[in-house]
Amino acid sequence: MWTIGREREKAHAAKFVREDEEEEQQLLLFPVIDAVHDLKGGTCQIDDFIVAARKAMIEGGSGAWQNTANWLRQVAREYPAAYDLWSELAGHESWRVRWKVACCLYLDIPEPQSDILFAVLRADRSQKVRDYAVDRYENRPDERGRVEKRFDAAQFRS
Repeated sequence: MWTIGREREKAHAAKFVREDEEEEQQLLLFPVIDAVHDLKGGTCQIDDFIVAARKAMIEGGSGAWQNTANWLRQVAREYPAAYDLWSELAGHESWRVRWKVACCLYLDIPEPQSDILFAVLRADRSQKVRDYAVDRYENRPDERGRVEKRFDAAQFRS
């Protein structure tokens, strides 16, 4: 995992948190950043990172959960157990949490796992979750990172 240092990461991440929620959101996001650095330093386990990431994904506003999704992607490359958190969150009772997962399909979640989660989220009881899952399925980044319509989810509709 590449980082620019614990305190610089926190200062950078803080820029993406709304001012009116700054303290509350930093209390969710900063433990994720600390866990990443502690994981790199060998002073914590992957489970410690997952606990912090779970809390930030469930309770966090856009700045907190989007930064956490980015960290989750990076950490999971080296610690595949972290990928399990996406599946757990896709089954969460709150549509808002499931929607966050739908937002990350094919972006922060690798394609094979995104395919599995898409199969679940396209049938979600929340229209917003279903719509986002379909959009992410159809509009994926290409090799250069440009997002374009490359697939048609209509094949799954009856």
